[in-house]
Amino acid sequence: MKLLTIGVVVVVVCGVCVCDNTSAKPKYAKKLKQHCHYENATYHAGQKFKPNACTSCRCSRHLRRVVCSVMDCIWNPNCIKYEKKKGVCCPKCLEYGCLHKDNKAYRLGSVVSVNKCEKCYCPKSGGRTECERLNNCPRPPCVDPHIPKGKCCPKCPNGPSCRAFSQVIRAGIEVVINGYRCKCPRKKAMWRGSLDANCFKD
Repeated sequence: MKLLTIGVVVVVVCGVCVCDNTSAKPKYAKKLKQHCHYENATYHAGQKFKPNACTSCRCSRHLRRVVCSVMDCIWNPNCIKYEKKKGVCCPKCLEYGCLHKDNKAYRLGSVVSVNKCEKCYCPKSGGRTECERLNNCPRPPCVDPHIPKGKCCPKCPNGPSCRAFSQVIRAGIEVVINGYRCKCPRKKAMWRGSLDANCFKD
């Protein structure tokens, strides 16, 4: 770096830029061009360039350094086939499908899985896979059902139950909750009616 003093004008000459503290500029300063370095290349002040398809840069006149912006490509989980062209940042989707819970993509209208309990398929509109049960299971007489491993229909591991004020009550049991006397119906009644307990002001 070389420091030159000309009257009240102080000019710092460096390998990258010319810095001037006043509006007055010596005649030879016009010959010195501001420039930036980026990945072993030199660019003039104000020059724009693209290092790759997704990045746009320019050599800033005021900051005297390279400023870049990067394009973000939106990933579509329902796309199962992409096309990537040379010189283009983001790939183009050629075919849409569904993303199943096994993290695999399937074509529109295709059957994803079938077992003795349900059939899952990719709807023609795309998006999430849809499943339909193959068994007509009766409604379990409890509010906390569980499907045993290897079975299709839910069972009541804790026996018949109903719900009152977010509390689970076993069938035939009467309790007092928040000043209300609540009773859970017997098992036979619960198969036909609601799973809410019968509550009355105590």
